[in-house]
Amino acid sequence: MASATAATAAELAELCRRSMPAYMIPKRFLFLDELPLTANGKADRTALTALATADVSGCKSGRIAEGADS
Repeated sequence: MASATAATAAELAELCRRSMPAYMIPKRFLFLDELPLTANGKADRTALTALATADVSGCKSGRIAEGADS
């Protein structure tokens, strides 16, 4: 179920900063409308990896936001 308010990358980075060591805080956040799925209905990890490593400037399925630097 979707939240009534969407978190920003800065808010997510701050939440991570409060609960994780600095080396574990993501540098980028990828916001997707939905997860890519395999034919079996499981999360498609290959497609997620491709999305995370690709230049998504032309991607229509999601947006990337930089995390706030500490």
